Amino acid sequence: MWGGMPVEYTLTRKKNNKRVVLRVKDGAVLVSAPFRVPESDIDKFVQSKQAWIEKQLANPPKVVEHKDFDDEECLKLFSAIADNIYPLISHKIKKRPEMFVKDYKSRWGVCYPSRGYIILNKQLFDKPVEAIEQVILHEYVHFLHANHGKKFHKMMAKLMPDYKERRKLLLK
Repeated sequence: MWGGMPVEYTLTRKKNNKRVVLRVKDGAVLVSAPFRVPESDIDKFVQSKQAWIEKQLANPPKVVEHKDFDDEECLKLFSAIADNIYPLISHKIKKRPEMFVKDYKSRWGVCYPSRGYIILNKQLFDKPVEAIEQVILHEYVHFLHANHGKKFHKMMAKLMPDYKERRKLLLK
């Protein structure tokens, strides 16, 4: 598989995919792609990522222990923090989004601008306040910028200049 040999992978075709997505999970290389992308293009893409794939396989992610935090305690803490963060963006978002909590395995938060709420991962309860502030602001900024493009990052930097350093706190 390595040393110039083609990378073996499992391909899943999805009609809703807009692009080719490459993941390494549990020692397997997984690719999902739209039907319109030829297999030869997918093969080239995967082979071009061989060094990254090898690195992922050599250094599997640490198993993160999920703690069972109480929903009410999480909401109480997150709401108090949101009270301090919302004023940063209240001139752009007229009504503070509702907040819910959930246990997620691979995300810190999700926003639903059309429904007016965000969901935060209960595992944030264990993280530093600065990191929680960054996640909440991140979700609020998504109410204005749906993706992680230049405008999104420009607004994050304007409202919270150290947001990148705060995000690193989530990995500890």
